[in-house]
Amino acid sequence: MSLRSCPSCGESYIATASVCADCGVPLTAAGEATLVRLEPGDDDVGYDLDDWDADQRGELVAHLLAERTPHRWDEGELIVRERDADWVEQLIDEIDHPDALDPEDDDDDGAAALLSALYVAADVLAGDYGHPGAIVELCEAEAAAQEAAAPYGVAPALWDDIRSKATALAELLDASADEDPVRDAARALRDAVRPLV
Repeated sequence: MSLRSCPSCGESYIATASVCADCGVPLTAAGEATLVRLEPGDDDVGYDLDDWDADQRGELVAHLLAERTPHRWDEGELIVRERDADWVEQLIDEIDHPDALDPEDDDDDGAAALLSALYVAADVLAGDYGHPGAIVELCEAEAAAQEAAAPYGVAPALWDDIRSKATALAELLDASADEDPVRDAARALRDAVRPLV
């Protein structure tokens, strides 16, 4: 008898089942997904997604698995680590509001989105220095920052300092530096950007 499994919790089902009874996530062929299950801990953050349908949950879990982000479902609530909360919250918002304008389509010059990207990536890397999604986001935001003028209301000297800290962090990541220097550089960038977001 062929089986299907939940990509989120790993529970097995007969082939006629289509959605996990516990997670509400569409099932995949058994063994197709690589689980990154989150065990209960003190630094967990929960998101009530009880009103989401199976397709929305499936899309969310696919992203979490792709980034190897540990998670679990507690009835209709998604539980993740606190260090992943900013990234997951942004992902939830994108799935929940797919027709929302991209930040670059807004009337401003994208400065708010750029500052936010630098802050979120630095915040994640301060807690998880090897997070692949945050590394990509930081490197892309750093490259964009080098081409951008100081955002409205941000002093040029402060903007230069932020760009310098972003470049220092990107260079450490590019050199596959040890954990402590990356975390320190990420905290320095996060603290510099924090008052602006």
